[in-house]
Amino acid sequence: MVQLDPNTLIAIYAAVVSTILLLIKVAEYASARPDLRLSMSRAATIGDFLPVNDILQVIAANQGGSRIGVASLSLSTVRNMSIPLIHHLPIEGAMSVPAILEPHERASMWLDYKDLQQVMREHDDGIVAIVATLNDGSTFRQDASKEWRSFHEPKRRKGSTDDDRRT
Repeated sequence: MVQLDPNTLIAIYAAVVSTILLLIKVAEYASARPDLRLSMSRAATIGDFLPVNDILQVIAANQGGSRIGVASLSLSTVRNMSIPLIHHLPIEGAMSVPAILEPHERASMWLDYKDLQQVMREHDDGIVAIVATLNDGSTFRQDASKEWRSFHEPKRRKGSTDDDRRT
């Protein structure tokens, strides 16, 4: 059996304890940071009303452990246009932008889906990302899923009618 002198044992013990404490601090730091999540959907439920399908809803949610300031939300398009979201969607628990989002708070904005669809089709454009401009001037970008990149009408099958496409 190898015999270690007391100074070596103390040094090993100190290294192990300090490494554990460092890992704890890193985990605390990571959980205390703001973690902004951006999402969009085509429908929303407002209060006790029926779902609204003719809007594009964008939600900015702070999933982190400290507050974050969101100055504005916009959509970035394939053709590098920026479409600002200026209307607040009054869903329960969601505030309007600009806002300071505390941990686990969210903001919700919207725009008219049919107008967006018309503009995107006219310009042969699509949405590539949701962009949040933060209060410090930096931006946070969340890529949009591929389904938002094109607003072309579905191609008709030969002999089909408008009623066939809705099924």
